Amino acid sequence: MNYINTYMGVNEDDLLNGVLTPEEYQFALYCTFSYNDQSGTWLKLRLIQLKVKEAIESGKVQTIKSAPVIRQRGPQVITDSAGDTIHGIQSMADGKMYDSKSAYRKSLKEKGLVELGNDAPTQGKGPEASISERELKHDIKTAIEQLGG
Repeated sequence: MNYINTYMGVNEDDLLNGVLTPEEYQFALYCTFSYNDQSGTWLKLRLIQLKVKEAIESGKVQTIKSAPVIRQRGPQVITDSAGDTIHGIQSMADGKMYDSKSAYRKSLKEKGLVELGNDAPTQGKGPEASISERELKHDIKTAIEQLGG
């Protein structure tokens, strides 16, 4: 794609062809100043802008028409393939490479994991115990006795 350098919607070459000096053009492009500027920078920039505006109004230069925005109609499809823009997804869980997001998510689900994007982690409920606390204490006590403790 070819890019055209412009200032106030006018092609750089047209501005440098009798409207602005190269110094004025560079100044206008890269000028910065604060609102309480006392050095006259804002005034110099405003004078350059008025020169360009006058050249547009007199027909000496023309503004470049921007390309029309094309709105797509119909469903917007997001592919499942991870290979279109990136070369697969490497799972942090098993180190394997996956070619599709659905295969990656399936492997995470099989391991009891959940994929997080930019979401802030939330404190969820931990896994529920399959035995009561009383049974757990009893099993720990029995294991310690069996080890000779």
